[in-house]
Amino acid sequence: MAFFIRPAEWGVVLLRECLSPQEIELATRPEGRENQSSHPLVGGYMPYEIIVEGRGVVQRYWGHVTREEVDRSNKDLYGHPDYDCFEYLISDGVGVASVEDIDAYFVDELAYLDAAASFSNKRLKSAIVVNGPVMRRWVEQYRATSLLNQSFWEIEVFDTVAAARAWLGC
Repeated sequence: MAFFIRPAEWGVVLLRECLSPQEIELATRPEGRENQSSHPLVGGYMPYEIIVEGRGVVQRYWGHVTREEVDRSNKDLYGHPDYDCFEYLISDGVGVASVEDIDAYFVDELAYLDAAASFSNKRLKSAIVVNGPVMRRWVEQYRATSLLNQSFWEIEVFDTVAAARAWLGC
């Protein structure tokens, strides 16, 4: 069974057990902000979802993404009760159309925080899927900063989710 984690203020919601099929569809629709759900558990719109699948997790982003939303997504991931057991992470940025407030300083900050998080889960393999040269440049900077900070995670960059899954063996 897969379940979806929504932003921290909503907590962990087992959508398949708590919501109707129509509400699940609304809550997980990766479309623009004009399609916001009015469900009380879903609240405001966030352009990401976290999907737990077996021994790993997918962190999927779409649309217009801000620094705050990346921060919230990571906090939701690190706060998951099974975080220490995850063996892989796929950060899927293929659906990202634009970003705001994300710069080299923020990328380094993410790498520092993830390096610290790697001490709690040393076996995690991280596959980052990018959709263009700007994202690729940021991810390469992230990888370099992670190495400097002695992150335990093995991090690779891919152009497709299929290639990331092949590398992870999932």
